[in-house]
Amino acid sequence: MQNSYRSDECFAKETVYSCSFVRPLPEPRKKPIVHKDHITMAGEIQTETEQQLSYKVKCVPVVKKIIPKNHNLGSKGHMIFKTTMRDDYNLPCFREREQQIIPKENLCIYSCPMESKTTTGCSYTPICANPVENYKPDENYTSPEGTMDLNTIQRTSYRQVDLPKKEETPWAIKLEYCKPKTELNATTVYNNSYKKPGYYVNMEDCNYQID
Repeated sequence: MQNSYRSDECFAKETVYSCSFVRPLPEPRKKPIVHKDHITMAGEIQTETEQQLSYKVKCVPVVKKIIPKNHNLGSKGHMIFKTTMRDDYNLPCFREREQQIIPKENLCIYSCPMESKTTTGCSYTPICANPVENYKPDENYTSPEGTMDLNTIQRTSYRQVDLPKKEETPWAIKLEYCKPKTELNATTVYNNSYKKPGYYVNMEDCNYQID
């Protein structure tokens, strides 16, 4: 570790900052220059405006507040419990419980049989009418005996027109495929490389030995 010690010499006071900016001399503070206003007032402003002269203030006395002395606005006598509803409608005093009245149903079943002669039955009486003959044709088809006349209105109205002969267009005839006369060479690299199964046969009497 390095030992630090205190130097007895003083630091130089003449720095670049102190030499560059000279201190101002002590002088009394100057008074600020206040510019005069361009618009000057001729006199005092009048307080009587058009608004004040048009709408004058009326002297109206202040209305005093009506404060109730007590929150209990009702009386303290017997009238609190005596109301119109209670006086008009009194509770009935029944000693014994009355029987419950159950209304009858709207549909009642009578013991006597119902009348069969109704308004509809008397108004529309049955009529003995014979069944109507059916004019539906038979489903079996019978072929006609004679031949049908082929000279119809359609054929006699529009006569047959002979079509013109078709022009020969040899340039539009499609060429047929001609088979080659010479056979293709079957000895290819693939056939020579891969023989068919059964081509190689094991020979028992073989004098060839592999060293």
